[in-house]
Amino acid sequence: VVANDNRTPACELKGQQLTLRLELRKARWFPDAETDPHIDLHAFGETGKAPQIPGPLIRVRVGTEIVVSVTNLLKSDVRIHGLHERPGQLTDTFDVAAGATREVRFKAGAAGTYTYWASTANAPIIKRLTEDTQLSGAFIVDPPGKVVDDRVFVLGLWLPDPAVFGKNVSSINGKSWPYTERLSMRAGETASWRVINGSAEAHSMHMH
Repeated sequence: VVANDNRTPACELKGQQLTLRLELRKARWFPDAETDPHIDLHAFGETGKAPQIPGPLIRVRVGTEIVVSVTNLLKSDVRIHGLHERPGQLTDTFDVAAGATREVRFKAGAAGTYTYWASTANAPIIKRLTEDTQLSGAFIVDPPGKVVDDRVFVLGLWLPDPAVFGKNVSSINGKSWPYTERLSMRAGETASWRVINGSAEAHSMHMH
């Protein structure tokens, strides 16, 4: 797995249409150093590229038509959430059978900060555990005009056992402290952040 810093949007943009080819596959994640213990789990990736945690960044302008194909290389069927026009409903989902590919088309919709995610157990995100916990990605729709110079951070939480909460791995953009990205700023500088909770925990982070 490659840690995704969410600086570079995935996909191919031609005119007002964005095309993205996603895969779901088994992957080996190193949330700390590459020489530290790993976790085998499910991850999103672009076709022909290494899987990423969090999933590939989708970032478009209002009015963009989005064409997404999802190939499921897992042994289980998967349900995809969040790949639809915004705003939407919790029921705006689609399934991809094991070994199959499915394509969806939709308009980007209203400007805002969103997420897409998946589950092989057809579980709500608050009950998504073990291998599925990192199947989340950022979906940003920018308004017309100049795009703000901002950063996107996706929070992750790997839970091996819901009964043993202390044994977990917290991450920001695919890495756990102290292997997360360092942020350097000047006094008086304005910083714009988009923070997305892609985990099953209602209180995944607080800031001081």
